[in-house]
Amino acid sequence: KAGNCSVIKMINQKTLDTSSPTARQEFSKTSDAAGLEPLPETDIRVIFSETVHHEDNTKSLAQLYDEYMAALEKNDADTITSTRKDYVNELKKTVQFWDVSNTNASYIVEDDPDGPAKLDNAGNVVTPAKIGTWINYEKVEIEVLDSGEMVMIFRNGEAISLSSGSTYQFVLENLADTATPANLMKPNPYKLDPFTTVFAQVNLTSRASSNMSVSGLPYERGTETTDTEGNIVFADADMRFWMSPQSTDSINSNVYFDMWVETSDIIIYFDLYCRVIDSTVANTAPDANKVVKDAGKISMFGDLVGRNRNGVAIDFDKNGWLYLGNMDIAASGGTVRSSVNSLINGKNITSVPQLNSLNQNYTYEFLIDVTTINESTDEQSWSNDVKLNILVPAGQDLSGTDYAKDNPWTNDVVNIGNPKDFAVTRKFIDTKTPQFRDGYPTYGAGDSAVNMNIMLDRAGTLYYVVAPLVDDGAGGKTTSVATTIKQGDVEIPFSSWFKLDGPADTDDATAFPKPNGKNLDNDNPLGSYTLASPTKDGVALLVDKGAGDVNIKTGKKSIGVTRQTIKVTELQPETTYIVYMILKGESQDFSDVYLFQFTTTEVDTPTIELNLADGGSSVQATTSTTAELSWALYTNTVAKSVFGTMMMGASGYVKTNIGANDPTFAAACTTVMGKDEKNQDITDISVLDAMTKSLPGDKRSIFDIYGNDYIKDYVLKRIQMEASTYDQPVDMGDKSFDQLRPDIITPGN
Repeated sequence: KAGNCSVIKMINQKTLDTSSPTARQEFSKTSDAAGLEPLPETDIRVIFSETVHHEDNTKSLAQLYDEYMAALEKNDADTITSTRKDYVNELKKTVQFWDVSNTNASYIVEDDPDGPAKLDNAGNVVTPAKIGTWINYEKVEIEVLDSGEMVMIFRNGEAISLSSGSTYQFVLENLADTATPANLMKPNPYKLDPFTTVFAQVNLTSRASSNMSVSGLPYERGTETTDTEGNIVFADADMRFWMSPQSTDSINSNVYFDMWVETSDIIIYFDLYCRVIDSTVANTAPDANKVVKDAGKISMFGDLVGRNRNGVAIDFDKNGWLYLGNMDIAASGGTVRSSVNSLINGKNITSVPQLNSLNQNYTYEFLIDVTTINESTDEQSWSNDVKLNILVPAGQDLSGTDYAKDNPWTNDVVNIGNPKDFAVTRKFIDTKTPQFRDGYPTYGAGDSAVNMNIMLDRAGTLYYVVAPLVDDGAGGKTTSVATTIKQGDVEIPFSSWFKLDGPADTDDATAFPKPNGKNLDNDNPLGSYTLASPTKDGVALLVDKGAGDVNIKTGKKSIGVTRQTIKVTELQPETTYIVYMILKGESQDFSDVYLFQFTTTEVDTPTIELNLADGGSSVQATTSTTAELSWALYTNTVAKSVFGTMMMGASGYVKTNIGANDPTFAAACTTVMGKDEKNQDITDISVLDAMTKSLPGDKRSIFDIYGNDYIKDYVLKRIQMEASTYDQPVDMGDKSFDQLRPDIITPGN
């Protein structure tokens, strides 16, 4: 019947829950698509299948977190303190974060709420994000999703900090769900899968040099200079690459890095430039990204900016490039690597920069301008396939410039370059034949010999024929080598041409004839003449087969790009000689024939008088005859090392045929050196002292009077840098001197 229905009542009836909670972890930043290889700068989310609490606490972790957040919002100091304590203590009891990188020494990462100040190697306070692994429980966030899942969020740099290449594991203890009775997580403790952060690496990428505008290139050697036409001189972009750091900020401060450049079977010098681009600036054209010119933010360069280089303060050029220096790798017989850190900070440095100073928000762009290959500085003459391997070593044991030269891949030192076999390459094609450097050859003629000073713009072979001028029987001069001149199509005997157009007697040893290209001389009326014979093949034949005349001297010599001297002996005094020269490079083709002349002197002993000038920064030299003077400037230490041998020592550098009017060598030594500390006569003297001391009233040095041919030849070679590649002079050079006419030599100019 209507109205006989009872009152409707509702009760909550909960079904029995017997399922234990579960948990999993997720990473916000990974290096792989599957999300299993977290970067050190990742956030971590621990996702529980439902809300959980400590088994002895009725309040869930989410409730404790909400109470703490509410207190912070009300800004109630007492409530903040109590709720933070409750929340943090509960997390410490239930959520442990382990560093299990070393299975024999795993440890729980302790709560570090204040991020205590720690010092780096320079004594500077380092922020928590720079000190490796730590956890801050009060910054852990908790969120309950609509699905009922509870998410515990560890934000990087706030709640957690991870180190590169370390292995970690979350261990959850005594956590249960909110069911009645509560279901404990099983097993207890509940361990999430261990995870290993990606070790720091630098991504290396080749960059095409062809897409760089000239205006974006670095100024040559960091200085704004102009050529003869007023154009700015930029470096050549022979090779170019980018280095992009990844996960370097989270590396411990005891891990260091360097960059090594490695190559094989070549001697190469190159200028190295770097500029830094802010990778966070969005731009479709990478080269137009923001260039960073703040040296304080680019710690890999140390304090390079502001240092003095050749009297000029080092700084960024207008395009943001830093000139790091000229790197040399002498890999003539194998594989050799060289350190960029040593280039920047000095070859004797024993420390290297910390890896965490390499800013992962920046891209480091490097440009290589090759300056020398196998002693040649002329790019047109190079014929080489250059390959430079770029290595980025990192580790705790990395130290010192010599580390790169030894066996580097030991202990914990690894190559963090990606890819590990990264290299930049450049093919250089030889397109040029050798030529004489400006001002060469020069001739230092004596009464019976001549020093022919040769310097080429690239390595090659020099063929030479030295022939005296002789009377032609008709009042003229001709050469011992059949030589014919052409004027147009008309051949003219050398004797007729020399008599008609040759200059009068002159002190200029190279005045006539001048080098022959197509004309004998393009600067005066002789330019209408060309050389018909000997041909270049004829000169080569004379050298290879011999001239058949004892008065004609021939020879050939391999010449590098440094100055070399060829000494031709057994010449006649007061005689004019014609020199025929041809050059050959890597190809089989000879150059055209070059013609030179020099005249030997009358028999005489030349002397040199030296005096300091310009406050000691220059030397005034006077020669007793017209001469080509070679000089070298050594430091005292190096000079004593090179020329410190005693004249009468085991080597015996004193000649036997001393002049009749000269005292004995022992007596001369006593005259200039006196007595020793035992009051005994000094009867021997070093080569260096012999060169700097003279007998009273005699302009000749002790070395001039008593040195034998061997030691004089050795000293000459050291002055001209032919005898050694070590203990080199500070500066060296050649200068022509007129007889008894003082002139100034200024090193460095």
